[in-house]
Amino acid sequence: MSVTSLDKRFRIYGRELERTASRVLSFLKENRDVEIYLVGGHRMRSLNSGFRGTNKSTNVLSFRAPEDFPNLKSAGEVYLCPPYIKSHSEDMRYMLVHGILHLVGFNHDNKSDRMRMEKLETNIMQWLNPTS
Repeated sequence: MSVTSLDKRFRIYGRELERTASRVLSFLKENRDVEIYLVGGHRMRSLNSGFRGTNKSTNVLSFRAPEDFPNLKSAGEVYLCPPYIKSHSEDMRYMLVHGILHLVGFNHDNKSDRMRMEKLETNIMQWLNPTS
C-alpha cells in the first residue's frame, strides 16, 4: 500500500488514506495493494483529459492493473484530487472507497450497477465508521 503526494500540502492525508485502503481491501477480501496518488487540480484535469477525454478536473480516477499480469500485487492506481473534493464538500475517504471499488471491478455504467455500487459504498463507510 502506498500513498504518494505530488504536492506537499496533501501529505496530511497519507496515513489515514493508507489505513482506509487497507481496511477496505480487507473488507472486500482482496489480497492486493493499491497505489494512491494525491494530485492538484491541474494534474487531475490533465489525467482526465488524457484518459477520459474530459477537459476538466474531477474528484477521483482509477486505473486497474493490467489483467494479463495475474500475479501483480497491485490492484491498480487511485488518483484523488483534494482541492476538488474539498471544494465540492465531498469526503476523501468515500472517494477512495469509490476508486477502490472501480479497481476491483465495480462500475456505475447503468442504474442497477450504480445502485449496487452505491449500496456497497454505504456499507463499507458504515463498517469504517460504526458510530456514525
